[in-house]
Amino acid sequence: PGPTAGLLALAGVLLWAADRRPEDVEAVGAREAAVAGLAQVLALAPGVSRSGATLTALRLQHVEAAAASRFSILMSLPITAGAGRCRLPSGRRRGRRRPPPLQGESVNVLQAVVLGVVEGVTEFLPVSSTAHLLIVEKLLGLPMKTQQEKDGIIGFTAVVQVGAILAAVLYFARDIVALIK
Repeated sequence: PGPTAGLLALAGVLLWAADRRPEDVEAVGAREAAVAGLAQVLALAPGVSRSGATLTALRLQHVEAAAASRFSILMSLPITAGAGRCRLPSGRRRGRRRPPPLQGESVNVLQAVVLGVVEGVTEFLPVSSTAHLLIVEKLLGLPMKTQQEKDGIIGFTAVVQVGAILAAVLYFARDIVALIK
């Protein structure tokens, strides 16, 4: 917890400092995009948010806040989709046709709504939405004693994250099409 808290605090200070720099770059160019892409690597460290790292990298390069936020969200779509794909339950990776079923009351409707709201709120903030989901899963007391229960919760979390990705793709559909053209 100590190193994670330290990295989280350091990231907050860096973003705070970056937001105090003058804004003179209206659009993200190849150089800014490359630096932001490299900054995503920092999100591999616990406590470092992918969007926070990219926002900080863009803001340190004097990119306007609106352009930096928009670009950070758009560049999150492929990486978040890939992360959702990697979080499939382990039963799926072993070649089974479907993930193991949830047993008992692994996730009730209220818990599902709470997890969905947490994902929706934190996905596009410069904080780790996955870490928040893990914390909320613990706070809700979701069963994680057996491997089957863990796989079921991980699968549910992946579905919630894919839902957030699909919502972002729909919301930014015009921007995505414009970037592709």
